[in-house]
Amino acid sequence: MDNTGFTVTFVRHGETDHNKNNIMQTFTDVPLNETGYTQANLLGKKLKDFHFTKVYSSDMIRTQETAKCILSNSEYSQTLSVILDPRVQERNFGELEGQNGLIWVKKAIEWSKKERKSILQYDLEDRAAESYKEFVSRIFSFFDEIDGKPGENILVVSHGLWIMTLMELLTIQADRFDFHTSLDNMKERLRESMKNTAVTTIKIIKNSNSKTNIELLTCSDISHLS
Repeated sequence: MDNTGFTVTFVRHGETDHNKNNIMQTFTDVPLNETGYTQANLLGKKLKDFHFTKVYSSDMIRTQETAKCILSNSEYSQTLSVILDPRVQERNFGELEGQNGLIWVKKAIEWSKKERKSILQYDLEDRAAESYKEFVSRIFSFFDEIDGKPGENILVVSHGLWIMTLMELLTIQADRFDFHTSLDNMKERLRESMKNTAVTTIKIIKNSNSKTNIELLTCSDISHLS
């Protein structure tokens, strides 16, 4: 691929006490804990030379705090305002909110093996929960609006399943996206996007009369934590 297009860097928020204790948090507004702030600042130092031109965050405090830590360490983007967008919130799991996260994981794995589909497509039998179809619609409502000038860098601070689901969609929707990457072990890498402050970067080239070109540059990078 050529050097036109723009890049989008997706970051999962830093650790919260709910993350630490494996408690489901989607719409519960839990702040970063001490480890989370350390993770976010370490990432900010790693990204300090990135010249971000736009910064988006979900309206949850944990993503806002992560975004602010990244910008506070930036050489070029400290004065940017964070654009809050509820469309990049985590998937709503309804009655599972506040419960052990392994409950959903266990059910999703069992369903995935039976149906031979991705665990991300699993729907709970709970009308208050957001369905996979609704979640995908919300993700694309945001993603399809992202636009940038050639060479522009955009930062999006979101949540683990949101980022993981978007990346999977980009790889499987061949009618919409021409997906490229030189990275190996994609499935294993995508699972790492669930780790706090994991970084995934893509280059986007939009074509009015054909598919959108997507190049995966980094996937679930947590090297700043080592």
